[in-house]
This record gives sequence, C-alpha cells and structure tokens, in this order.
Amino acid sequence: MDQHFLTKDINRSNIQKNCTYELAMVFVDAIKQNDFYLAEQHLQSALRSVNELKRMQDKKKNHDRLQGMVNHLNEKGVTSMVIRRLANE
Repeated sequence: MDQHFLTKDINRSNIQKNCTYELAMVFVDAIKQNDFYLAEQHLQSALRSVNELKRMQDKKKNHDRLQGMVNHLNEKGVTSMVIRRLANE
C-alpha cells in the first residue's frame, strides 16, 4: 500500500506518476530533436501532473494529522461524537 496517498487516491496517483514519467521522456526526446516549443509543452504538462501529485500528497498529510489529533483526543476521553459536535459549532 502506498503510504503517501489516501487509499482512494492510489490509482489516480499511479496514473499521474506514469503520466509524469512519460511526459519527461517525451520532453527529453523533444530536446534531443531541438524542438524546444514541444519540449516546453511537455514540461508544462509534466508540471501539472506533479502539482496534482503534490495536492494528493498534501491531502494525505492533512488527513493523517487530523486522524492523529482525533486519536489523541480519544485517548484523553473525548469521544468522536463530541469532536463532531464541536466541529459543527
């Protein structure tokens, strides 16, 4: 299991990683062919994929941080119901 992404994002993250890798390879090929405009397009696309990966990774970090706080509060005797009620106030 990938610990860097939420379970629901693992498939999408794998697709984005593969896409980024492929775009990087095409970018290198475009540079070798001296087609710098095409290289720029592929690089921009790769950066969009990397940004999406970063967004999914941040979502996982925030989820883990919140889950840690909930666990800590549960250890102190604060129930999930109380936490939900406080969150909705």
